[in-house]
Amino acid sequence: MGASSSGLLDEAKITNIKELVERTFQSFSVFYRQQYTTAHFTHLHQELEPNTVERDLLLTQRPQQCPEEVLYQGCVKFSSWDEQGKKRDRFTILRRDYNVEIHDSMETFSRGCPAKLVLQTAGGSVFTTEEESRFHLEQTCAAALNEVQEDCSTVVSPPDPFAVYLHLPYMGYTCFIFQQEAEQDHFLSALKTCIRHCNLDPWCDSFYESQAFIRALRFYRQEKGCYESWEMLLGSEEKVLASQVMEEALPWLHSQLKSRVKGKKNERIRQWLAIVQETYTLVVEQLTAGLEVLKEECRHTALGNQILIRSDLDQVMSSLYFLEEKVRACICEDAEKMCSESVAPYMSTILEVLTENISAGIQGMQHTLHSEIDTAFKHTNGTTGETKKALATLHSISLYQCYRQVVDVTEKLECFKQGFGVKSFQRLVHSAHLEMEKLLDNAVHTLELFLQSSVDLQPLQTHVNMDRAKERVLKLFDYDSRVVQRRLYQEVLVEIILPALIRRMDSKWKTELQQFEQYIFSDYSSFILVHNVYEDVLRSIVCKQIETVVQDAASKKSNNLLLDIPDLAVNQYNLLSQTPPNSAPDSPGNHIPVSSPAAPSGEPAPEVEGGDPEINADAKSHINTNDDSEILTTQDVLSHLEETGEVIQLVAETKNESSHLNAGSNTPHDGGPEHPEPTNPTEASHDLSLFTQSSLQSTDVPAQCAQNDPSENSASSEIPKSDLEAESNSSVQDPCPSSAPTPCTDSPVKICLGSLSEAIGYNSLISVTETTAQQSSDRAVYLTGEMKDNWELQRAREVRREEGADKSQQAEEERGQGKEEEIETETED
Repeated sequence: MGASSSGLLDEAKITNIKELVERTFQSFSVFYRQQYTTAHFTHLHQELEPNTVERDLLLTQRPQQCPEEVLYQGCVKFSSWDEQGKKRDRFTILRRDYNVEIHDSMETFSRGCPAKLVLQTAGGSVFTTEEESRFHLEQTCAAALNEVQEDCSTVVSPPDPFAVYLHLPYMGYTCFIFQQEAEQDHFLSALKTCIRHCNLDPWCDSFYESQAFIRALRFYRQEKGCYESWEMLLGSEEKVLASQVMEEALPWLHSQLKSRVKGKKNERIRQWLAIVQETYTLVVEQLTAGLEVLKEECRHTALGNQILIRSDLDQVMSSLYFLEEKVRACICEDAEKMCSESVAPYMSTILEVLTENISAGIQGMQHTLHSEIDTAFKHTNGTTGETKKALATLHSISLYQCYRQVVDVTEKLECFKQGFGVKSFQRLVHSAHLEMEKLLDNAVHTLELFLQSSVDLQPLQTHVNMDRAKERVLKLFDYDSRVVQRRLYQEVLVEIILPALIRRMDSKWKTELQQFEQYIFSDYSSFILVHNVYEDVLRSIVCKQIETVVQDAASKKSNNLLLDIPDLAVNQYNLLSQTPPNSAPDSPGNHIPVSSPAAPSGEPAPEVEGGDPEINADAKSHINTNDDSEILTTQDVLSHLEETGEVIQLVAETKNESSHLNAGSNTPHDGGPEHPEPTNPTEASHDLSLFTQSSLQSTDVPAQCAQNDPSENSASSEIPKSDLEAESNSSVQDPCPSSAPTPCTDSPVKICLGSLSEAIGYNSLISVTETTAQQSSDRAVYLTGEMKDNWELQRAREVRREEGADKSQQAEEERGQGKEEEIETETED
């Protein structure tokens, strides 16, 4: 092979570069083979014994979009670093494959000619002023600019201010010049979307091969004394590994070529960029081929291990757990002490910075979405065509100001860089922006599904259904945004804190880890690695500490955008109820007019005449003094009653109970014992009827918008009218302090968060009747004011009664045992 096109890399230097790449790749391959085997074992274990604990989101995720979808296209003036400032008209197009295509003209593009240039945007940096671009360029080329003479000329001189500069790692920069600011903003938004997805899409998938690469890279860098690797995970695997190689190659290149890079500043920049670009191209090509061969080898090995793993899974897991306990017992005390003294004090400060900026950006996005939906629906006449046009406008919502608030987090976290060894927080910004983009996209998609269903089934009630769909989407958005924030904050804290803890622990324990090899059977040594177990133990310690910090922050009234654990216990029955608990005070969901009238809240707790004053005092201590109403459903109550025996006054509805509600509102369970009336039966009955009627009015859309099984509907229609009336009358229950759910069709249904995403559609109906084909659907019941206080009092009394009954039963059992012992003694005598 001859000399390079730059004229500065001769054949000897190219050979040296390839040898450097080969040495680095071989060292990395050792870690990758180990981690691939363990990752594949973990994958099989989860496949055979699933253990998913991640909380589901409620908004419906939009299906993967077509890669050919166009984000931007237009004719712009284009220049590149190697063209020495020459500007040419080029046709530029950005698609959903997130690359930037540069064509000679629109005509060549229309004829299907290949692009003149394709830019892969992973790791790119975007600037809109020449000064920012110049500063970044000089930092990149700092090694070649030592004591260089200043040049008066500039690298790029755009004729107008509407320019966008795209700098790619080790590939120079390009400049796009526009005639109008609106066109510049459109291109800039699409370009940043491409960069986000190119950076993070390869790592959004939890595929075991990706996990093996991440861990192998982390251990490879730790061998070289670099414990931080999270910020490097931008782009595909070969791009990430190429960046690692370039970190090692650039010092050598500078030492070999610094005497040959001559001229003024601009000329030196051009020469150095040419050297770096050519070196990077060689590195990427060699690593791409090497990684493919390495993966095929590992896949073949993993395929051969499957039989052993599947047959000996229990033994391998027992050995793994045993080793983990040994490692934990040995290092736990030191790790917890070091974490609490050296690392934990910074967690709350970092979390405060994250919530201050990212939560503000997401909250701003909520308000933007609310206002854009109102604007889109304002002039819609309700026809299908107009509705589609209104929804189409929601796909182009600008989040620039919201994104800007998140970017500010990098400046506030600058003080933590040196202490924790973090080089950049750009990945944090990209992660937050991508989560915000997905939230908005899922909200719009969910709204489309709701309206599409309602238009098909209720074309004459489109305006009403629009309002209801908007209410539901905004509440689901509010819930999902808090779950996403909590997940993001925990991930960021782990990636910042854990490397610092491992660095400190390795100084003492790294050389001691070999002693644990004796606990691993030789047959399982490829599946169980001591270093992995050691890191997992440290990670669990950090995660536990982080969870405590996040919980403390979530419990504070000033930090209500964090999702506290109790707030996650929402269920599918109150999706059209008020905003989820502890929503942001100015969240759009809190300003939505609720279709069902709410009972007055904030009433003083009633004084119960008579009764045990001790019970009354105990009950008052359990009464919530805030103004929030409690959201309760039949399923919640029955589950709670089954576990604790507590009592609550509730209303269970069936689909056709509206005509029988007043007649059956005071009917007790058949065959049940007589029970005392509540403290104020008249008011309680009146309030419950209000809630029931309003619930029926506010939930007719989800009851009708359905993808129900036709067989179920037909079976339901065949049920005799008398049976329906009997079920309707028996569905309204009186307060029964001592009754428990019977093992029949009305028995409690346990609902987990995993099923919530399936219940967000208008067709979310759960069958609770197995003996008949009729379906029933519970509605949320809001208890406020005096009704809520009465329930608390009854609950306290019931608890007290149960405690007394338990004590009496225990005393009787003790007396019975004493008599039996006396009889046995007399018999023996």
